[in-house]
Amino acid sequence: MKNALRWIGRGFMWLCTAVVVLGGLVYVVGQIVGIPVQPTYETVAHAALPGEQQPAPPLSPADSARPGENARRAAPADSAAPVQNVIFLIGDGMGLSMLSTVDALAERRLAMGRMPVTGLVRTHSLTGPISDSGAGTTAMATGFKTTNYTIGMTPDGRERLSILEAAARQGMATGVVTTSYLTDATPAGFTAHLPSRSNYAAIARQMIGGGQPPVFTDSLRRVARQQGFAVDSSLKALARAPARPSGSAARWLGLFPEREGRFDEMHGPPLARMVEAAIRRLHRQPGGGFFLVAEQEGTDAAGHTNRLDDTRRYVRELDRAVERAIRFAARAGSTLVVVTADHDTGGLHITEGKYETGRVTARWTNFGHTAAWVPLLAYGPGAQQFTGIRENTDLPVTMARLLGLEAFLGGGRQTTVAPGARAPQGRDTRPVACAPGDWRR
Repeated sequence: MKNALRWIGRGFMWLCTAVVVLGGLVYVVGQIVGIPVQPTYETVAHAALPGEQQPAPPLSPADSARPGENARRAAPADSAAPVQNVIFLIGDGMGLSMLSTVDALAERRLAMGRMPVTGLVRTHSLTGPISDSGAGTTAMATGFKTTNYTIGMTPDGRERLSILEAAARQGMATGVVTTSYLTDATPAGFTAHLPSRSNYAAIARQMIGGGQPPVFTDSLRRVARQQGFAVDSSLKALARAPARPSGSAARWLGLFPEREGRFDEMHGPPLARMVEAAIRRLHRQPGGGFFLVAEQEGTDAAGHTNRLDDTRRYVRELDRAVERAIRFAARAGSTLVVVTADHDTGGLHITEGKYETGRVTARWTNFGHTAAWVPLLAYGPGAQQFTGIRENTDLPVTMARLLGLEAFLGGGRQTTVAPGARAPQGRDTRPVACAPGDWRR
């Protein structure tokens, strides 16, 4: 009996040793090939604390005249002022913990942290408490919850009008900017209606128009030109972005080349440059204001790979775009800026850190999405409507009310997309768009 117990004990020790050795080999191989293999809840990153942080830039010229005062205003002007323009910025996967972690590690406070109106957003879908970008964006674009992987539709198969489409039908200039592919779930949620977010060819066809679905970038450019878009691929087009409000050139598609970088990095021009170019072009269009949607996809990619450095980079890049949007809103007036996320990715959180050591330990919960609430930040006229804990479906309805979009609000929110529907007076409902060059995932 003693010998049997002795052999069982030895076998258990050998098994534990084999598991430890195998785990070490998997970790080493994963680090060599770049595959994330950190176990859930393990420490995955150390970063230097910045020490004393620089203050965020002022929200407006008026705020800078009051040094040391934390401005809590919806806008430099009266918050009851009419809203003519909306800039809707989405940090894909940017949960509250991701935003707060990056703010703690930033060398200066984020501009998003100075936005005067704040709230929280519930992100659950009809599938369950954890949403994907398809369902999350559909809720923020149409005001309807749906199942995961669906874009622009409800489970009953009805296509739901997005606020971007409603804005175009009412004569507003519209635009979509993304650091991902133009047919990715977030931009597609505002411009397409399909039961699967993976049907990229159909998304491109609905977004651009035309007959056969484009398969390669050259085909996408050709079809876009046939449908009346002015197509640019040069980075100089961002600085140029001229306003040509008449004729086919009123519709502009920017497909920009990728930058050098690791295989899992998001590429293309910085988001702030694309947002600035889109604002410049849309603001010059005649008519009733503009509605711009801008997405930072890199935050989601960084969360899926549990890369803290990439997370810091992409949140800061989004923050620069938010800063540009706020500067425009402060200068132009009548512009509402709203920042939020479709869901949280990775569950990033700080668990240890002391200023005296200058080090901090951050941990991730997983490599996927979580059910955590996400931040809601607003600036400009009507911003006070975005406080409290909100459903993601509330956001487009609130923006539509501020803009007076009857096409979106009509019919008791049962508005659907009519096949081949067009804007009044022949105005095209397809948006100005900016994205990296290849539309495929």
